[in-house]
Amino acid sequence: LGADLTWHISDDWKIKAGYNDQQFNRQRFDSAPQYTTAPFSNGYSIKPFDRYDDWQHKTAYIDFTGEFDFAGVQHQLLIGANYLDYFYQQQIQRGTSQTVIPGQSVIKPDLDYHLSSKGDPSEYKYYGFYLQDLMTVNQHWKLLAGVRYDEQKKDGLGQNSYAVSPKFGAIYSPMENGSIYVNYSKSFTPQGAVNNQFDVNDELDLKPEYGIQYEVGTKWELFDDSLLLTAAVFDITVENITISEVLPTPIDSYTDITTQGGEQKHRGFEVGAQGQLSDDWFMTSSMMYLDAEYHTGDEREGKTPVDAPEWSANIWTRYEMTEDFAINFGAIYVGERFANTDNSISKDGYIRFDIGAAYTMDVMGKDVSVRANVRNLFDTDYIEGGQY
Repeated sequence: LGADLTWHISDDWKIKAGYNDQQFNRQRFDSAPQYTTAPFSNGYSIKPFDRYDDWQHKTAYIDFTGEFDFAGVQHQLLIGANYLDYFYQQQIQRGTSQTVIPGQSVIKPDLDYHLSSKGDPSEYKYYGFYLQDLMTVNQHWKLLAGVRYDEQKKDGLGQNSYAVSPKFGAIYSPMENGSIYVNYSKSFTPQGAVNNQFDVNDELDLKPEYGIQYEVGTKWELFDDSLLLTAAVFDITVENITISEVLPTPIDSYTDITTQGGEQKHRGFEVGAQGQLSDDWFMTSSMMYLDAEYHTGDEREGKTPVDAPEWSANIWTRYEMTEDFAINFGAIYVGERFANTDNSISKDGYIRFDIGAAYTMDVMGKDVSVRANVRNLFDTDYIEGGQY
């Protein structure tokens, strides 16, 4: 449930505020199969459980924005705050482990999570306050300056965290149709608790992650604004990263471990183009190169994070057959990615083609649009997720 309110105080000043309450509940009845050597002859083990998860998120924000001139400089000012109240709790009942031979029947465990007591809740409150000013100095230069204060409170745990995050940027427009920009920013991302009953550190409250980003880019509008070209080079470092790994040798019933520490670096560039090829034909596309790796000082040092492809790209077109009927066609490319933290398993790259159509009609004096889309048009098999 949520609500948003915008109050236009004047032509130049306004206030936006909102509140959102999300309740997410899930029951999961799972056999939790564990791989063993030669499962067709020796069997594999299952550790069944019936589990109930309860997530509650209450968020709120307020933004005060305005435009004014001061000392010959035009200002676009933003003052705001946001808030998050996070709650998570779990109930779980575990069944007796079984050894299963493929092809043979499995004894269904008699489990009911209602018979178990609730686990310790994971709770925290998050507060953010921010101030930003975009200053138009003249027709060629714009300057951006901002600062955020973030705080995560976990009562009784001694893990209260806070950060002051500055943001700076500059935009230079050598011509009316083009600009070059540079920016620097820091970020603060609160973390909840480990949520995996097979993890050595299950229910451990995690500390926040911190990020630092540098970016240089350019944007140009060509051919009477019918073509927009963009390009950017970026360097992002995330500190105190959260890593979940499979244990080389299980410890009792635990097969995974989650830890924090070290850095994860993302360097690369992105280029994009979008425009109008004719009166009826439109196109948008982008391509990114990403060099991502861990800097943790342990066995992950220099390794590539899971599901971080070196190359990715997409292209999407829309052709208007008539004023009321349009067709869409696009392709998404995702390059080869690693499936596990030690980079011993990789997933092949793939290209997925999608197609769609839209028809607009008049229904009782109102425009009504009907859309249909087909994902993976050629029914190609490809690996999107997975760890093993």
